[in-house]
Amino acid sequence: MTRPIIILGDELTFRIGASCREQPQARTTQIWAADHHQTRTDDTIFVPQFVYSLRCERNLLARPDLPSSFPLFQHGPTTDGMSCTAHLEQETVVLAFREITIRMQRGALVELFDRALAVLER
Repeated sequence: MTRPIIILGDELTFRIGASCREQPQARTTQIWAADHHQTRTDDTIFVPQFVYSLRCERNLLARPDLPSSFPLFQHGPTTDGMSCTAHLEQETVVLAFREITIRMQRGALVELFDRALAVLER
């Protein structure tokens, strides 16, 4: 059994499991905010769709004209059970989940998304 790849941010973590043998385009992927598991309802992703939506959010975060408030982590069935609204305070992105609010520097959040994408696109 392959160990999951854990991509740590300050308070945001992607835990990416190995591809499934029966369905190579499916992977177990969890999103954690601090110590709160956000994807506990469904943590199996369809890699092409998840990568596409994660890349769209990554590109949004990198834009110089980022909206002041926007939804984040809109990745289809895997994230249906979670809610996250983000807003920008200078260069800090405030991520408001149901149970917790965390803050990350925008550049660090973009880098975290880049690292998750690099693992998923292997």
